[in-house]
This record gives sequence, structure tokens and C-alpha cells, in this order.
Amino acid sequence: MKAWFDAETFQLLRTSGVRFTDQGEAEITTEFSDYREVPGTGMKAPYMMKQIMPFGDIIMRFSEIKANAEIDDARFRKP
Repeated sequence: MKAWFDAETFQLLRTSGVRFTDQGEAEITTEFSDYREVPGTGMKAPYMMKQIMPFGDIIMRFSEIKANAEIDDARFRKP
């Protein structure tokens, strides 16, 4: 796995490496962007991530990130 960081902010910009998937081994690159402060933490997180894969790309955009948010255990029960 390789990782690229911004030299000034030290924010993670990209990772790349071979991963094992249902389709076999694949080179997967993940790009991180749109860093914003997570409320109440003083820390920044990427609100956008793009995974680039041979069998298709995935873009994840987050409208809200909460640190240490309470999650009801019922959400993890089997249906």
C-alpha cells in the first residue's frame, strides 16, 4: 500500500495498492478531498472519497460527519 500526503497540511490525499476482491486481485486507488472540520473536534476529515478500480469507480460524498455519535444497538441486529 502506498500513501500520498499534502506536504503543508499533512492530510492524506491518496492511497493505492493491490487488494483482494470478489473479482480477484485489483489495483485500487482511493482519493481523499474536500477536507472540512468535524464539529466539536478541531480536526478535519475528507468529506469526499473516490475509489478508482478496474471494474468501476465509487464516489462517496458525506454531508455530515459526527464524532463519537451515539448509535442505537438495534441498528446492528439481524433483520
